[in-house]
Amino acid sequence: MENEVKIDEIAIEFKKEGINGSIPAGTYLIDAAKRLGVRFPIPCIPVSGEHYCSVDVENGIGALSDTSEAEKEFFANSTAAFGNRLACQARLERPGSIVVETRFEEPEPEEKKEDGNKIFEGYKERFSALSLEQKMSEISQLEALALADTLGFVMNAPYAIGNKVTDILADIGLKKDIPDVPESGDEKHRAEETSV
Repeated sequence: MENEVKIDEIAIEFKKEGINGSIPAGTYLIDAAKRLGVRFPIPCIPVSGEHYCSVDVENGIGALSDTSEAEKEFFANSTAAFGNRLACQARLERPGSIVVETRFEEPEPEEKKEDGNKIFEGYKERFSALSLEQKMSEISQLEALALADTLGFVMNAPYAIGNKVTDILADIGLKKDIPDVPESGDEKHRAEETSV
């Protein structure tokens, strides 16, 4: 086994969730979180600089990669303190242990939304009361909104797909960490008898 490559593992604890484990060096904090079952409720949109994965590193910040340009830019406009990092940018690089406190709040359950038919009927009434010129203006505004939503969806689709692939890979990694249950003596003996 001389050719076996040893990968350093870093002990990580997500304090608020009470979850800890060992993660291979080179893993981004966000992937480490996913692998251990910590999910950020809103995905980041790096292309527009929107990040929802801000964390506080309470202990072991030296195990992380250097601060990225995206992090410097993100925290420049806020009251960032030492230890604030973006989980999608910070990578576990050096041996040690690290304690992370996630900053996101679980979304509160939304109050019951108004029935879509009632909204449509109200809009239909208001629209029919408009003059032709106002109706054309309203239609143009709706088209612009629809176009903006479509472009936003198309621009963010690769990131949404990437997040899904990362989630699937993290789930596969989590399943591989579960050790196989050894066969009991009776089952092993019966398996040997049937193979003879």
